[in-house]
Amino acid sequence: MKFKPVPVGLASAALGTLLFLVYVRRLEIQTSGGDRVEVLVAVRSIERGTALAEDMLTTRAIPQAYLDDRSIRVSEREKVMGLKTAESVGVSQTLLWSDVVTMRDDRRDLSALVQPGYRAVTAPFASNPTFSLIRPGDFVDLLSLAQTANRDVHESNILLQRVLVLATGNETGNSSAKAKGTQGSQAPTLTLSLNLQEAQLLSLAAQRGPLSVALRNPNDQRVADNPASLDSTALDDPSASERVRAVRRHETAARLPTRVE
Repeated sequence: MKFKPVPVGLASAALGTLLFLVYVRRLEIQTSGGDRVEVLVAVRSIERGTALAEDMLTTRAIPQAYLDDRSIRVSEREKVMGLKTAESVGVSQTLLWSDVVTMRDDRRDLSALVQPGYRAVTAPFASNPTFSLIRPGDFVDLLSLAQTANRDVHESNILLQRVLVLATGNETGNSSAKAKGTQGSQAPTLTLSLNLQEAQLLSLAAQRGPLSVALRNPNDQRVADNPASLDSTALDDPSASERVRAVRRHETAARLPTRVE
C-alpha cells in the first residue's frame, strides 16, 4: 500500500490546531479567574422581610476565583424559594446565604448555612472589642499566639485567612439590632466555616495558646502566600519592625492611582 503523506499531514495539522485551541481556551479560563459558576442574582430591589419568588431572581456566571463563599448557586434555587430576606438586596446584587432567613423566628438555621465539604466549628477567642461589630457572614483572618522554646518569647502566627463567620455566640442572624452584651462574662466565641483539616489545625492551635481574629473587607479576595510568623523580639528589633512597616507602605502605594504624565 502506497503511503499518502498529504492526508496524514493535514490530519496532523488539524489535530495540532485543535489542541492549540483547547490550550488557548483553557489559558483564557485560568487567567480570567477559573471556571465560571452560575449563582442567583436579584433582578430588582428586594426589601428586607420579602419572601423570595422566581420572578425576583436571575442567574449570573462568576469566575471561581471571584466567587463569594456565601453566594447561592443555581442548583440551590429551590432551597431559598419562599424564604424571607434578612437584609435588603439591591438590583443585580448576588444573593448570599447571609441575606436569607431559614427559620420562622427570623434566625437562620446554622446547619443550613454550612456549605457541602465544610463544617461549622466553634472556638473561643481572646476578648476583643471588635467582636461586638462582627456579624455572621463576615470574613476574618485567624491568628494564634504561643510560647516558643524560650518561655519569655511569644510567637504570633497567621493560622487561616478569609474564613467565613457563620455565627457569633448564639446569634446566626446579622441584624444590626443584635443585643448588647449578649456574650456576658463568657469568652467570646465565633462559629466558623472550615474544612476538616482547617478544623484540626484550629483545635491544635487552641491548645497551644490564645486565638484572635482580624476582621476584613468582604470584597477583599486576597490571601498572603506563606505569611511569616512574628515573635515578641520584633517589638525591640528595629529592623524587624521596619520590615512590617515596609509591607504596609508597599500595599498603600499599590492602592494609589498611577500618575500619568
